[in-house]
Amino acid sequence: MVAENFYLNDEFDKVQRILKNFKKEDEFYYWFRLKKEAQIIIQEQDYENGIKYIDSKFNKIENPNIKMIFDLANFYKNSKNYEKAIDRYTEIILTLDDNSLIKSDVLYRRGGSYERMGNYEKSDEDLLHALKIDPSDAYILNYLAYSWLERDYKINEAMDMLKTAYDLKSNDPYIIDSIGWAYFLIEDYVEAEKYLKRAVELMPDDPIVNDHYGDILWKLNRKIQARYFWNNVLSFDDTEEDMREKINIKVIEGIKNSYMKINKIKSNAKLNLALNITGKKKVLHKIESIIGFIDLHDVISINQHNGKKHHISFYGKFSKNIGKKNTVQRLFQILDKENLLKNKKFKVKIKKLIPQEAGLGGGSMNAASVFNYLVKKKIINPNHQKTRSICDLVGSDVILGTISSSCVLSSSGRIKKIYNTPKYYSTLVKPDFGCSTKKIYSAVRKYTKSKYNKPKKNMFGVKYLIDQQNALETIALKKYPKLKKIKLFLESINNPLFVRMTGSGSTIVAYYNSLKSCKLAKAKFKRKYKNYWCVTAKTI
Repeated sequence: MVAENFYLNDEFDKVQRILKNFKKEDEFYYWFRLKKEAQIIIQEQDYENGIKYIDSKFNKIENPNIKMIFDLANFYKNSKNYEKAIDRYTEIILTLDDNSLIKSDVLYRRGGSYERMGNYEKSDEDLLHALKIDPSDAYILNYLAYSWLERDYKINEAMDMLKTAYDLKSNDPYIIDSIGWAYFLIEDYVEAEKYLKRAVELMPDDPIVNDHYGDILWKLNRKIQARYFWNNVLSFDDTEEDMREKINIKVIEGIKNSYMKINKIKSNAKLNLALNITGKKKVLHKIESIIGFIDLHDVISINQHNGKKHHISFYGKFSKNIGKKNTVQRLFQILDKENLLKNKKFKVKIKKLIPQEAGLGGGSMNAASVFNYLVKKKIINPNHQKTRSICDLVGSDVILGTISSSCVLSSSGRIKKIYNTPKYYSTLVKPDFGCSTKKIYSAVRKYTKSKYNKPKKNMFGVKYLIDQQNALETIALKKYPKLKKIKLFLESINNPLFVRMTGSGSTIVAYYNSLKSCKLAKAKFKRKYKNYWCVTAKTI
């Protein structure tokens, strides 16, 4: 204890005089001596000489115990010699029972070493294995979640893990900082400030926490305060050099210019105001449709980055279970195959506000919006034929999103944009299930004669739309009886112009002339169906 106190006060001569009393015969104290001598060498010289010293001494120890190997691994890790640390942690792991809590701890440390080396695959594997052994370890939950946040990876899952960690250790400043930063990343700045304010109160001298708090204050337009906390970071002795460079830019220019520019675009939901099935070509059905777009939208953040591959992530209420085979990923795969991006790579983060399996074309419109962005920024320059070809490969509805305005899709596949169409308010309802597009279309037995091959503006008028249908609706109502009840109830409240399912469902839409009627309908519906998704929107 005396030696440790001298060490903490940088009185290394006094430490060494005490350490000389620890002889080789007393294994425990001798090992403490070697570790402390190596640490002194690091403080007085550098990491390299410190590691050389501990290596030379360790190699002379016959049959070192697990504790010594563990200490050595931690020594390597703290000295940022992650490869050596991993080797020693691996040596320990191989000796431990698979369900041992000790194994969980060592996996946690090895996973952290992999993470620092940028080997995220190995890191995730170790950390998830550690959590499997001990799912209630708040620090492992926090570490893995924060790693995912920093990579814009599985943001929703990371948030869930942080909430669990916080429930377990609600006073831990590192966990508080992590959950605050998570809220920052999903742009819930008010909630983020609550946590980050507490974190900086608990750790006033921590560079990262001060940086995070400065960022959130800037976003809340409290710029003087933001610069105060960023300047704090510059005043700390332990602030790393690369962080100092970033902070110096922030102090002068703010957040906006301290990072690579991120472009935000809206991806609007699509409505089938009417839809007919006119036949079948090979395996696909031929459809015609009157299409509108509404102000309900996903938010897409996109920027070019220097990575080796595209990085696409989703967050928000409706982001769960979106896999790697999503429409945006498919779009980039096709563009890369066609060499249209010329090896440029992009980071895309999508806030999902449009539900899945709803008939609103959320995924298709995401891909279309990214495509439009790339064209607008002149990153790609496809002709009309190439645009159609790429969009059709991604998904049948994607081409509609490149227009993103009122249009008519004829049975021949031609799309006609219609200008100055009437605007409608709508109440959209989706139950707690989705409709399988494949199941709905496979049940189609009747075809309709083409009606929309000569698109006109009056097709968007109430008189015309009332007499139209969604040919898929009858099938969906039969297969999903709850949808029929929803439609009947919507038809009974506030006198809608008409009520119709969109796409292959499961969203039912009630159309109105006024916003007031629309909102009243929503309120009445929510009183009866509290757990169903229900929003109001306006056609654009």
